[in-house]
Amino acid sequence: MDLILHGIIRFPFEQMVYNNINTNLVKINKDYAFASKEIENKTILFDEDTNKIIKDLGVEQ
Repeated sequence: MDLILHGIIRFPFEQMVYNNINTNLVKINKDYAFASKEIENKTILFDEDTNKIIKDLGVEQ
C-alpha cells in the first residue's frame, strides 16, 4: 500500500485511540505489525495472514 494512503487511513484511527481512554486498536498486518509508541499499550498486534486470524477466531466468512 502506498505510504501516503497508509498514513491517511491509519492516522485517524491512531488519533482516536490516543485521545479516548476507552478505546483500543487492533492491527492486522503481516509485514508491518507495529504500534506507535504513544499508543503501544492500547494496541493489539497480529502479524499473520488475515484469513488465518479470522479462521482462528471462528468467524464465518
